[in-house]
Amino acid sequence: MHKVFFLLILFISTTALTQNLSDTAFQSFDGYLIVDSAMNQGNITDPLFLIKGRAAGLTVTKGDGHPMNHESVLIRGMGSRGWDNRPLYVIDGIPGADPYGLFPGHIRSMKIHRNVASTSKYGIYGGNGVIEINTIGNFIKDTFQVSYHSMISFDQPSERLDLLTASEFRREAQRFANILEMPVEEFFDDLGASTDWQDEVFRQVVTHQQNVAVSQSINNTRYRLAFNFRDQPGLLI
Repeated sequence: MHKVFFLLILFISTTALTQNLSDTAFQSFDGYLIVDSAMNQGNITDPLFLIKGRAAGLTVTKGDGHPMNHESVLIRGMGSRGWDNRPLYVIDGIPGADPYGLFPGHIRSMKIHRNVASTSKYGIYGGNGVIEINTIGNFIKDTFQVSYHSMISFDQPSERLDLLTASEFRREAQRFANILEMPVEEFFDDLGASTDWQDEVFRQVVTHQQNVAVSQSINNTRYRLAFNFRDQPGLLI
């Protein structure tokens, strides 16, 4: 299975084109800033998994075991049934952008806003909290930039159930039959099969992700266009 994402970010700004960030995660009066060096590391394909467990009050969970499903994020806890509890995402200054099209390696920092004072500028859209995402695009004036990132990983089940082998199961069945003083064939017949079903349903998989992004700054206008391809098979057949 695979997914392909397109992400276009276009905005006008009169602020500085770059921002210096430290290599730490710290809390301030208006939010919790997490820079790339303080994010979770490893084989991460979902960008929001980068900040799981990195800020107080932030809950990041996966709805089920499907490898292509996105993380569910809550900042202010569970709300009323039937209401949308998802936070507002702001990518490079654009409110309402979709973070799932981002390549995790292109994220420079995330800032989590929980209190009313820091989310008030977004109005009712920031009622469930706000996550501001800053990408690594260091826009250089009048310069066209192209970046390419590739990731490959190998996955296998970390643990298996400690079950009896076929020969051990037959031995236990025979012992039980001896206790009952009856032929084992009266209650057990495996037809000679010795299938290890954990070998049949689990597998080793290769996950790869490719990302190409182009960006440019012209006067006060900056844009970024990214193409993201991800192929992530599941461990369970």
